[in-house]
Amino acid sequence: MIAAPIGTAAGSPNWGEVRRELDRFGPTGEVPEFRCGTGLWTLELTRRAAEVTAVDASPEVLEIGHDRLERAGHETPVRYVRPTPSRLAPQEGLRRGLFFGFWLSHVPPERFAAF
Repeated sequence: MIAAPIGTAAGSPNWGEVRRELDRFGPTGEVPEFRCGTGLWTLELTRRAAEVTAVDASPEVLEIGHDRLERAGHETPVRYVRPTPSRLAPQEGLRRGLFFGFWLSHVPPERFAAF
């Protein structure tokens, strides 16, 4: 599991470290990203994976993420999905991983060890 320190965002002191961990993890194939937010990590995933499924319950942040990726000129297919992660129907085939970046910030500190 890659866990970004709280406050990690583009340009922050931890940004490069987390990107190196993402490279080491090596997401390939189709990578689902839960709670994708405004697409900061989605963009990073498109630079490594063959396809990304970006999931978030907020249509506003999905639109911001879509615009961010369009401006960046990415070529990796991204599918935007609005249901909550617990309601997302699994796709056929096995996945090597699952990415959730800032979603962990919603986990109470006393429950973090369980993840």
